[in-house]
Formats: sequence, C-alpha cells, structure tokens
Amino acid sequence: MKGLAISYKGMEDITSLEIKELLNAKTDTKEGCVVLEVKKIEDLALLCYKGQAVNRVLLLLDNFKINSAEDLKRVAKIDFSEWLKNRTFAARAEIIDNDSLSTQEVELAVGDEIDGKVDLENPDVTVFAYICKNEGYIGIDLGGDLSKREYRIFTTPISLKGTINYAFLRIAGYDKKMLLLDPFCGNGEIVIEAALFANNFSHNFHNKKKFPFLRFIDFDLDKFDKAESKEREI
Repeated sequence: MKGLAISYKGMEDITSLEIKELLNAKTDTKEGCVVLEVKKIEDLALLCYKGQAVNRVLLLLDNFKINSAEDLKRVAKIDFSEWLKNRTFAARAEIIDNDSLSTQEVELAVGDEIDGKVDLENPDVTVFAYICKNEGYIGIDLGGDLSKREYRIFTTPISLKGTINYAFLRIAGYDKKMLLLDPFCGNGEIVIEAALFANNFSHNFHNKKKFPFLRFIDFDLDKFDKAESKEREI
C-alpha cells in the first residue's frame, strides 16, 4: 500500500525524515511530495494526526505523467468501489508549476471519470489530484489541509504556515533535547512547533474529530494518545 505526503517544494527531505521517524516507512522523495510504503491505512492516518511537515496525506491509487487533461481519462481505470460504495464523493486538485492545466479543469475531468454520487458541499470521500509539473498523483484525501494550526488564533503579516516553521527547526538541526531561545519570536509560532516536536505532542490533539479518514477508518485517536502517554511515563 502506498501513500503520498504532499509538502512544499524544498521541504521534501524534511517530510521524508519525519515519515521515517514516525512510521519507519520506506520513502521515495519526489518534487513537492514524498511517496511512502505502508503496511496498513492506519499508518497514513497516524501521519495525518502527528505529522508537522505534511500539508496533505493521500492513500495513493495511481501515479502517471500528465501532459493534457486528456491524460486524466486514465482515472476511469482506477477501482474506487471500496471507497465509494454507499458514499458520496467530490474531486479536488492542487497544481504546482503547470500552466497548461487549471484546478477547475482537473477537478471536472477527474470527477467525470468516476462512477459515484457527487456531493460538492459535504462529501464522504474526497478524491484528490496532485499535479507537480507533468507528474500526476491520484488518491483518497485522508486528512484534508494539514498545514492549518488551531493555535493560530491571531496572525500577523509575517506569520508562516506551521509546516514551514517546523521545517526551519529541522533544517537548523533542532532536536528534542535542546533548549530553544527565540528573542524575536513574534507570535511564537516557531517556539510552539518546537514544543510540539520536543514533547511528541500532536497539534491536532484538541481537534481529533476533523479528519476525513474517520468516516471510513475505525481509528481511536484518544486510545492512541493514552497509550503514547503511558510510554512517555515509563
């Protein structure tokens, strides 16, 4: 089983490092994303919950070259039956460094090739197309936008995404045993990401019910946190 961890260009190595630390999974670093091999879908759910460097996590169903919207007809060959039986879906897309395709064009093309009931407002399943240059990835979106942080109540013009702040820490060589002093911390986003990393604490701890994967995966995040808390006490 393969997954796709979407990050920012330039952050792929940090994303790959985090995946190996969290899941001990084999990774293949691509441009703007990382392909990973997992034994079970719960591993991808865990990455959604704990990952600080990922913007989005997909259960990867196909990967192919895309030169035009015509190439998206290949989506019709993907078996979505396991995911769309008695469920609604919507197609969403993100396009990086490809001026020949538009997000709306890709979403319509992908949706047209899938046999299922569409619900654009509140779908049970989101089929996600990620295109970077002419490399296309199709999968089931398990976590939604994972770059958002609930602690960002107030932002400033210099605020950065939590994923980028986390990447800065890892690039700087920060590890969990270090003390961190940030005299120009602004609203403290880098320090917060450091504290989450150092304490092995999910930034999604207080927002466990938001994940799309909970609609089709029986994964008790409260039980997982309790087990992890006991391990830290030992």
